[in-house]
Amino acid sequence: MSNEVQLRDIEPSDLPIFYEHQLDAQFAGARGYIDAIVYPEETRDVLALALRAAMHNRGPHLGPFVLPESV
Repeated sequence: MSNEVQLRDIEPSDLPIFYEHQLDAQFAGARGYIDAIVYPEETRDVLALALRAAMHNRGPHLGPFVLPESV
């Protein structure tokens, strides 16, 4: 059983603090909720890569995401 705090155990007045903690990049990264942190100067290149990958999608996503070789 996990010793993490569950949402149902949080008082309504403490919800903003709980969500801010959950949204922290280090917290999310430690739990595998995020794949990467995109720095502001890399945003355009990363977004372009994601859009090219989405345009070449041939069907539903089944399994781990892998970029096509041609992207």
